[in-house]
Amino acid sequence: MNNKNIVIFGDTMFSEELKNIISLECGNDKVIAFSIDSKYKKSEEFCGLPMYPFEQLEQYIDVTNTEILLSIGYNNMNQLRKVKYEECKSRGFMVHTYISQKAIVYSDKIGEGCIIMPGVYIGPFCMLGNCNIIKACCSLPHHINIGNFNWIAGGCSYGGDVLQGNNCFVGIGSTIRNGISIADKTFVGAHSYLASDSIYEGAYVGSPAKIISGKKSVEIITRV
Repeated sequence: MNNKNIVIFGDTMFSEELKNIISLECGNDKVIAFSIDSKYKKSEEFCGLPMYPFEQLEQYIDVTNTEILLSIGYNNMNQLRKVKYEECKSRGFMVHTYISQKAIVYSDKIGEGCIIMPGVYIGPFCMLGNCNIIKACCSLPHHINIGNFNWIAGGCSYGGDVLQGNNCFVGIGSTIRNGISIADKTFVGAHSYLASDSIYEGAYVGSPAKIISGKKSVEIITRV
C-alpha cells in the first residue's frame, strides 16, 4: 500500500470489513473517514470516523494526499461502482487500489480501484482491469484476463487461460473451467461450475452451469 490517506465510500458491512482489515494491516490512522451520497447519509459518523457527504467531499479532505476506496457491491451488475469510479475520476480524486498483505500476487497488471482481499492467489500472466473486487480465498492461477467492474465472491476457483469481460458476477464457491470466455454482464450463481463460454447478460446456475431461460443477469442481482 502507498502512504496516502483513505476515505472509504460506503456504509455497508463490506465498508466496515475493509476498514477493519486495513487498520489491522496498516494501522488505525490509514482510513481517515467515510463518505456517501447525502440522500443516503444516516449519521455524522460510521465505525467511529467522520461520515462526509460525497457531493462536498473536496471541502473536507486534502485531495492531493487522499484516495477514495470504493466499497460498492454488485447491485445492477456492478454498474453503481462504475458510475462512482467515473465520477471520482472526473472530479480529480485518486481511486485507491487495495491489495491485502495476506494475498499472494505474482502479477503487476492490477488496475486502478481493485480490491483484492486476504487469501487471494493471483498467478503469473494474469491481468485485471479497473475496479474489480475479488473476495477472500479465490484462486486465479495463470494467464487470466479480467476486464473492469467485476465481483468475484469468496472461494471461487478459476482454471488458466480464462477471458472475462466487464460487469460480471461470480458467486461464492464457483468454479470456472480453463480456456473459456465469459461475456460482459454474466451472472454465475453460487457453487456453480461454468464449463463453457457464456453469452452477454446470461445467468447461469448449477454444476455444470445451465443458462436460466428468459432471465437476464441484471434481473437477478438485487443486493448491494
